[in-house]
Parts: sequence; C-alpha cells; structure tokens
Amino acid sequence: MKIHTSKEVIKINNFITVLTPTYNRKEKLGRLYESLKRQTCKEFVWMIIDDGSSDNTKEYIDELKKTNVDLSIEYYYKTNGGKHTALNYGIERTNTELIFIVDSDDYLVDDAIEIVKREWFLHEKSDDICGICFLKGYDKESCVGEKFNDLSDQSYITMRLKKGVKGDKSEIFKTSLLKQKKFPEIEGEKFIGEDYVWCDLGKNYNMIWRNDIIYICEYLSDGLSQAGRAMRIKCPCGGMLNSGMMLTQEFPMKFRIKKGILYNCYYFFADKPSRRKYGIKNSKAIRMMTFLPGFLLYKYWKRKYMEDN
Repeated sequence: MKIHTSKEVIKINNFITVLTPTYNRKEKLGRLYESLKRQTCKEFVWMIIDDGSSDNTKEYIDELKKTNVDLSIEYYYKTNGGKHTALNYGIERTNTELIFIVDSDDYLVDDAIEIVKREWFLHEKSDDICGICFLKGYDKESCVGEKFNDLSDQSYITMRLKKGVKGDKSEIFKTSLLKQKKFPEIEGEKFIGEDYVWCDLGKNYNMIWRNDIIYICEYLSDGLSQAGRAMRIKCPCGGMLNSGMMLTQEFPMKFRIKKGILYNCYYFFADKPSRRKYGIKNSKAIRMMTFLPGFLLYKYWKRKYMEDN
C-alpha cells in the first residue's frame, strides 16, 4: 500500500481553486496568503496569475512556496492584458471542481473554504446550479451592499437584477462552466466587466445564495473598482459586447434600456471597423429607442473623461 505524503493528500482532496489575478500587488499579497494559511479547511489550490507585474511578484511567490508546507500554490506569469485575460488564463489551467476568484488586495475569513465546502457538497449533483454566492464584507460584521432576502435557488439575473440586491458579492463557480463561458479578449483593450460571464450563465443556470460573509475586501484608489468609467471608455468594444449581451428578454426592461444607452454610448467611442466587428444585430427596438440618449451620454463622457485629460 502506498503511503501518501501530506502534500500528496492535499493535492488529492482539493475541490476548489482560489484564483488570484494580480498586477504589481506584491505588497498586498501577503495578507491574502496569511488568510489562506489560517483556513480551517486546506482542500484548495491557490493559483496566482501574474498579469505582467514588474514588482518582483514572482520572486515573492517563490519564497512563499519554499517556506510553505500546508498550501498547494501554483504561479503563472503572462503578458499584461487585463484582469479578464488573467482569469481566462487561470480558468484554462484549473483542474478542481470549483473556482473562487479572490483579488490580490483582499482576503478570506478563516473558515471561508470550510463554509464553501459544506454548502457545495449539499448541491454538487444539481445540474441546474452553476455556483454559490456569498457576501463580501468591509469586515466580518459589515457586508458590502445588501444581504439576500430570499435564499432559494435562483439565477444571477433574478437575484441581482430583477430583485435588485446591491453591492459586490463573493461568487464561486463550477470550473466546467467557466471553461465554456470565457471572457472575450479584444486586441488593444484591457477591460470587460465580469458580469458579462455571470449574467450569461444566469440565462440558463441558478445559483445558491447564502448570507455568510466569507470575503473581506478593500477598494484601492488605483484599483479597477476606483478606475471606473475612465477605464471602461478606453475599452469600448468590451463595453459593446457586455451591454449588447444584456439586451435580451431574460433581463428586466428597465435594465435593458439602461444597457441599450450604454451600448450606443460605447458604439460611438469605438472606431468604425470595431463597430462592424463587435456590433450586434439583435434587439433593434431597444437600440433604436436608446440611440439619442446613448449619443448624449457619449458626448458628456467624452468631454468629462477625455477632453479634460
């Protein structure tokens, strides 16, 4: 009978990958690493996708791997392309059943993986479930946005858009589904909203919703959350794809009108070849109805974010 080492046992039992895309965040990664070391359940892989960092992130992770005896750590370096491309890169290389995206400047509560495991193995055989959604918190007691007021299984579209539950949340998804629904990668653009994939999955699958705070977040002044609109208007093709995908009848009408305005706005920011390549043909009525508001929004954003800089 073969006797497994502790590292072999960890590898055999892993059911989830904590996927961390990072770009010049070496000084922040230590807090996340310490929270992973404290996990009451160690049945996970920590996969770091370095999106072209120049701050010696690789050397830092190499040192962690040398001194660590409890965690399974994987590190990959790629040319800078934006967070969504780093996620695609990591998803391709993930072999566990679930993927838990945790940003490099955030961290997990000590029993986060244990909570995920307990909930998931009650539902893992459900073919209509694409993942679990928990709460993010500013700390262990204060959640970001709102709690879920209905914990029945339902789609991302129903919970987040039709019921309007606000605030960033902590989503965990089936790896097999993420491998089928990757983020579009557009040459010259480094951003597309993650809800592109979450909403696309919501057209066909439900999620499990739980009010546990398992993820503690920090919004940095130079992070994607703060970069906001200026980042998005520099990536108009991603904006067109994201907004255009959400104009279909699965989405509430008020939301579709909002996305129609954004679609037309990004359409004007894009050049003509990109409009032809990434423009959509469906949902013509919504696009026509929101054409003028989209053009006016384009003029306003152009003046505010581009002409002043």
